Amino acid sequence: MTRALIAAGLLGLFGTAQLHSQSQPVPQQPAGGALPQVYKPEQLTPVQLQARNAVSTLRDSVAAAGGALSRLGADVSTTSLAVLESRANTIVDRCGAAERQRLVSEKQLSSAPLTAEGELKARKDMLKEMDKLKKSLDLCTKTYTPMAASGKGQEVRDYGAARAKPILKGLQEFDQSLKPFSKAMDIQFRPLVNNAGKSPLD
Repeated sequence: MTRALIAAGLLGLFGTAQLHSQSQPVPQQPAGGALPQVYKPEQLTPVQLQARNAVSTLRDSVAAAGGALSRLGADVSTTSLAVLESRANTIVDRCGAAERQRLVSEKQLSSAPLTAEGELKARKDMLKEMDKLKKSLDLCTKTYTPMAASGKGQEVRDYGAARAKPILKGLQEFDQSLKPFSKAMDIQFRPLVNNAGKSPLD
């Protein structure tokens, strides 16, 4: 009796495992028999890496500035004046950091030994976008430095969110320029999202 129960148990276990294995999807191979190649960053050439790193680092700095600007308008009417002053300080810091990174990235991209016609055009266009970005970052610093002073919390509440809109527009335009650049350079930028699953610049 005991042996029969054990045998039945083993048969049931084997049958379950067999059914489970049959239910798993089988990877489909293309007609040639080889699995498709997966894009890997290490497959980039040194020149591509230099260009990608120069632009992606700036993208991250710009996103940090944009996130600070967006946060200012999220709950400006209910946040304390002291916290609003602190947020204005954060905006000034991040816009300043983005401008410093812009100068570094500009040099890195300019010095990349590109040769292909499409890559040279992509670099020229991106350098123009970096020049346009400078105007937005300078406006950010100019706008929020006075608001970051002690006692300016009410001014931040009254005008801070509205004055962020044209700056954010400029930052978004830079972000949109990454797609044609990455396509021409045959590189990829990792997605950049916040806790809500959205870009900080959305």
